[in-house]
Amino acid sequence: MEVHLLEITSTKHCSLPIWRSCALHSEGGTSQAIEVGSKMKTAFTHFATCHNIYDQNFVSEAKCCELGEAVAAFMKYFRSTFPDETIPIKMHMLEEHAVEFIQSYGVGFGLLGEQASESIYACFNSLGISYRNIRNPVERLKFMVKEHLITIAPENVDARPPPIKRA
Repeated sequence: MEVHLLEITSTKHCSLPIWRSCALHSEGGTSQAIEVGSKMKTAFTHFATCHNIYDQNFVSEAKCCELGEAVAAFMKYFRSTFPDETIPIKMHMLEEHAVEFIQSYGVGFGLLGEQASESIYACFNSLGISYRNIRNPVERLKFMVKEHLITIAPENVDARPPPIKRA
């Protein structure tokens, strides 16, 4: 097996290298790399649309609605194109919390630092190490989320939100 480096440009300002392992000596190795590159370029294009909206300092109500549609399109593409992949915490935050946050405060993430989201990311990485012996990924995540909730809001441990219906 050899490793291919695909250069994919998602926006005029961002060039992201994507590493994909494929057998170059077998039939279809190069076409597999091209197919993956095409999928990733589309995913990054969808994400760039979201990023260009939420990274502004101030976001109008119209732009907030546009962000909601862009996030929905990005997540729909991601789930349909990569059905076996899990949703990383930052994508969950984008899908479930970004629009509501921007509507509540009227500002995008351009005014905020990355420390808060990086802190949560580090916390979940640490919890992942603590619970790595739980083989079932869904059960492992349940334990991780519950421990995180106990840490940040113990009064909400027994609260049950209504289920969200997805398209």
